[in-house]
Amino acid sequence: MTNFMPFYGRHAIEFTAKRPVTVIYGENMWGKTTILNAFRWVWYGTALDRFKNNIAKRRLVNWDAVDERNFSMQVDLFFLVDKDEFQLSRKIQPKYEESIPERDTDFEEILFLTKNDRSIKTSDIQPLMNGLLPLKVSDFFLFDGEQLDEYEQLLLDPDSQSSLIQDSIEDILGLPALTNAIKDLGVNHKEAAKRQRSLAAKDRAAKSYVDMAERTEAAIDNTEMDLQQLAEQRNTIIREIQSIDKSLRETAGIESEIQRLNDIQSNIKQLRDDLTRLEDERKRMLAGGWVDLVTPVVSQRLEELRNEQSKYISSLEHIGELHARLKQIEKLLFERLCPLCGQSYPENMMPSAERDRGEIELSLENVQLDQDRLNYIGDAIRKLSKITTSGAAAALQQIEENTRRSNVNLVGLETKRDDIQRKLEGHDQALIAENRSRHNQLMKRLGTIEEHIKEKQNQLQRLKSEAADYRNKIGQTAGPQLTRLNRELNIYESLIDIYTGAVEHLKRQLKVDIEVDATRVFLKLTTDPSYKKLQINERYGLTIIREGDREVPLRSAGAEQIVALSLISALNMNAVRRAPIIMDTPFGRLDPTHRANVLKVLSNMTHQVVLLVHSGEIDRGADIDRISNQIDSEYAIERLSGVRSGIQKSSYLAGGT
Repeated sequence: MTNFMPFYGRHAIEFTAKRPVTVIYGENMWGKTTILNAFRWVWYGTALDRFKNNIAKRRLVNWDAVDERNFSMQVDLFFLVDKDEFQLSRKIQPKYEESIPERDTDFEEILFLTKNDRSIKTSDIQPLMNGLLPLKVSDFFLFDGEQLDEYEQLLLDPDSQSSLIQDSIEDILGLPALTNAIKDLGVNHKEAAKRQRSLAAKDRAAKSYVDMAERTEAAIDNTEMDLQQLAEQRNTIIREIQSIDKSLRETAGIESEIQRLNDIQSNIKQLRDDLTRLEDERKRMLAGGWVDLVTPVVSQRLEELRNEQSKYISSLEHIGELHARLKQIEKLLFERLCPLCGQSYPENMMPSAERDRGEIELSLENVQLDQDRLNYIGDAIRKLSKITTSGAAAALQQIEENTRRSNVNLVGLETKRDDIQRKLEGHDQALIAENRSRHNQLMKRLGTIEEHIKEKQNQLQRLKSEAADYRNKIGQTAGPQLTRLNRELNIYESLIDIYTGAVEHLKRQLKVDIEVDATRVFLKLTTDPSYKKLQINERYGLTIIREGDREVPLRSAGAEQIVALSLISALNMNAVRRAPIIMDTPFGRLDPTHRANVLKVLSNMTHQVVLLVHSGEIDRGADIDRISNQIDSEYAIERLSGVRSGIQKSSYLAGGT
């Protein structure tokens, strides 16, 4: 990591395959979660705050580096997949060296990857990384122990939020291999049906069925496209709902007062908007009717000015492009390195680059831009745009009456608001109200989309049934030349049925395997002898079953964490590809006995585990000594200043502190 959040300068952590566990110590707010984010950012190009919102790029750059006007940041990752060696690098730097970047668009992101010392094309890197470990399953490998209970709460929740995690679990377990095969068979089936219709169109008896089949297939394509778009919208909304659910649960006790305040503030805002509108309308009415006389002239002049402004803006954009290109060429000539791949730039290409620089500098000299004229145009447009057609002044009396009534109502609402705010002192009222309002909006939109999805699914089922009926009629009506095609269609349909059945069978079997493996881990972790097993549901949620085959209805935060760890362990045991697990604050809610039990099973969870822990959740004596034979290396995060941390290899296992 180089200048990544609190880590100023370059910091390295080495992981080897000698032993499965790496431990990184650090107190709260020193940078443990930053290390978790470093893995996520270099892999996916995104870092998340505690509410799972994306962190802006400016905030990813170390503050001390920013004070030195160094706005560059970089994370490098060396890793193995099977026997292939990869080196991944992701870097951000300002687009323009002389400017101070404020927004994400002010930065350029540089992505570089080699596989066995061979450079991968930039456009192929992110798809490759997503293929190795898809973003939507990353939470099962990069997770915050304080939020482990969210997995189980979502999977036990009957609403549609559980669908995202369910899909992620099935990705981990390899179901896409079968579902993709079904999709491929569906494509082949469509192509065969198309050939059938093409051949049958020559048969007079089958022609009418062909036309109807063509229309039905087109409707199927459109419906499937609509379903895909609706599913994407649904998943986006679900992810946003999940990001604010945690904070809403923490403030549930004051929801009633917050809702009242929200309603009152909404009404106050509406009244103030009404008063502003009434005042604006009053002024406009008082201005008289002279505006109507000049409106045509003003409109024509505005059009002329906007056309001229557009030409100036195009010139500015062209100048910006020339400066960016000039900067790249000057950097190339100075560093003798290709700015895209980082390789040495051929010496014989330098004269060409020099010529390009000269041509660009000449172009910049030839570009004419009258900034004073541009400022004048912008100012004129703003002033002229304010001139709009006015109505008659007859409504002034009604405006005054509405203003008086609104002011009376406003005073009453502000008094109620102040009373509620005194009750809510110490709470972030604006944030809580905003979260609740946004949550309600999202849930409403989600319900609407779910209804549309069901309608589209029913429509698709009817269309597919109609299409199958037309194919049968075409096959029965047309001549013998279609015999082979009809047989081919029947084979595809049979294969699709077989694969669909196989998917359902595999899902059932995987649920059994996960339930067995999760139960085995859970019984090693739990300290309650009355717990007998875990029981899985259709969404892969796990319920604790105690003596007498009775469910445990209410679970503590610690129990939720143990169940979630059992699920994650079972998923890794059954996954198509086992990946390292990086756990941030994994023992925060566990008592010493549960913590000791978790430490015992760490090496069974996967081949490589990274623990990010603080002193309050783990004993570097008893706990670490218990798993010393599993630990590959230890690191300690040091707090160097209010905005800077360092990381160094720890010597505890060697007898240090």
